[in-house]
Amino acid sequence: MLKRLLLALLIGSFGVATVPASATTVVIYQDPMTMDRRTVVVDDKKPDRAYWCVLPPSSVGCRELPVRRGR
Repeated sequence: MLKRLLLALLIGSFGVATVPASATTVVIYQDPMTMDRRTVVVDDKKPDRAYWCVLPPSSVGCRELPVRRGR
């Protein structure tokens, strides 16, 4: 009985461990007047992305940053 319970817990833990990680979008807003930064993380189903956006009065807009996977 104990062996069956341990086996069931072991098999159940494999199901939890195989849940894929969700991708995120990171947007970094920067105020050109004060150089303050604010980071917004959005959890979505799209590939990992990062954007750097300069707030008005700047006319630069948003630029996509390269995302490195791994270290």
